Amino acid sequence: MARRVESPSSINTYNQCPRKYFYTYIAKIPTKGNVHTIKGNVVHSVLEDFFEHKFPEDTDFSNAEPRFKEVLFSLFANFWKEKNIEMHKIGLSDTEKALGIDDCVNMIYLWAELYLKKMKNTSLPFKDAFKSLAPAHKEKYFKAEGHSVHGFIDVIEEREGKVRLMDYKTSSSSYLSDEYLLQLGIYALLYKENVNSVPHEVGIYFLKDEDGEKVLKVTEGLLESARRQIHAHHGKTVSGHMSNYPKNVTYLCKWSTGQCDFYNHCFKSAGVERSDDEIVHNSLPNYMVNPQKSS
Repeated sequence: MARRVESPSSINTYNQCPRKYFYTYIAKIPTKGNVHTIKGNVVHSVLEDFFEHKFPEDTDFSNAEPRFKEVLFSLFANFWKEKNIEMHKIGLSDTEKALGIDDCVNMIYLWAELYLKKMKNTSLPFKDAFKSLAPAHKEKYFKAEGHSVHGFIDVIEEREGKVRLMDYKTSSSSYLSDEYLLQLGIYALLYKENVNSVPHEVGIYFLKDEDGEKVLKVTEGLLESARRQIHAHHGKTVSGHMSNYPKNVTYLCKWSTGQCDFYNHCFKSAGVERSDDEIVHNSLPNYMVNPQKSS
């Protein structure tokens, strides 16, 4: 099988559960989607488009907060409306929609308050502060052919000759886990391979955290760790057969308010693990499970 072009998300999916990786990226079984993905997409879109808005000439720090929030909520309302069909498909109730709206608006407004605070800390006039902190690039796509990896970087900031790569996160956790460190390392590697320059910092805007962001310096150790993990991942995902992608049974299979998209492919309703033969019969082409019959 030809080497796939991976992303931080696909590699982290494999690290979480090889079987989930197989279903997602090799068998390509469609997923239903969920409210968390919808919220993440909407909030990302709002924050990307916010910097395209032109504020009135009389905007300054005395009136910026309500004007920021007015623009942000208008963008949110439009992007949320665009998700109506998707929300209907996954069966979101009116209560779940209302909770989703509250969650998104709270994250967006917290981001606005923190952004205004950063602007004020520059000691520059409003317009100059806004310009100095605005991203140089948003949703920038990079691909590293030699490593067969690619990805979108949410925000590239250039300030005082220094480059910082940032990602937006809408999850409740606000620490740099191994999963996030791998993602940031890959982003730094992608930037280096495409721009021929090492970014100074990488980090995450945690949109539910009052501290706002977590940042670390890019070191050769971070880049080398990303290279090693990418290389190791390619070595473990050569096969196209399900038997080479074992299940990793953890709390992420099923929790109080939901379950993995592929839970029903792996488990019976009573919680008894299915055999591979039963899974294959219900969902996958024979060649993906029986290597001896795939020649």
